[in-house]
Amino acid sequence: MNRLLCLLLLLLMSVLLPAQAILFFPLTNVSLDTLIEGELRTIKFPFQNRGNATLLLSNVHSSCGCTVPAWKPKNILAGQWDTIQATYNSVGHLGNIGKTVYVESNGGKADLRIDGQVLSFEQDLRLYYGTGGTLVHYEVTKNDTSDHLYFDIQKNAEGKYSGDVSFVISNESLIPKILSIGKAEMEAKGIGIKVLRQANMSITYAEPYDNKLENKVSFIYRFSFTKNENTSLHMLLDKAQILVHFNFEK
Repeated sequence: MNRLLCLLLLLLMSVLLPAQAILFFPLTNVSLDTLIEGELRTIKFPFQNRGNATLLLSNVHSSCGCTVPAWKPKNILAGQWDTIQATYNSVGHLGNIGKTVYVESNGGKADLRIDGQVLSFEQDLRLYYGTGGTLVHYEVTKNDTSDHLYFDIQKNAEGKYSGDVSFVISNESLIPKILSIGKAEMEAKGIGIKVLRQANMSITYAEPYDNKLENKVSFIYRFSFTKNENTSLHMLLDKAQILVHFNFEK
């Protein structure tokens, strides 16, 4: 008798309660901890429809272009789970991370928070692409023997390179730094270089391939390419080897 009464009550509640989707995220704040500038990190936010009607996401967007959410406008039935992914690109975002992904649906809204900290790949090393100063898209790998940088070099509609790759290296310490690049290696691989020395807001040309960075001095290394192929380049920054991989997008 009690069981029958419970069933009748549940049936009555389902009739009386209006059909409604309910958006539920068990985790709305994720910490990326420490990233090296250049790292891309993908975060997954699982969610559930805890209502009794079909859930449909209407809009998912982020507070910054460095955080790109991925989602599909599909129907999520009552009780079902799904996932929103967000990829954070740390290039050009040194310091604390504080980004938000905003989710809108017929079952409510949610703010998904991404926190962490971005450290520089090497002290005083910045990476840019093109004469307009666009930050380079690249990936970083670090190990015990050398540091690796992976660059994606984009091309314009005519299939030509739309800009050069630039290394901006400054020295804020009292001890000079040395950056060396093998001239023979670059010539063999079809890589040209122009070195601009920047000090006190003025730019003067410096002899390329081996430069001594005094205190409060910045160098801008601009690379251009004559061969349409993937290549790599060895550099020494203060006796620390950096292996740079240039990948030309098709």
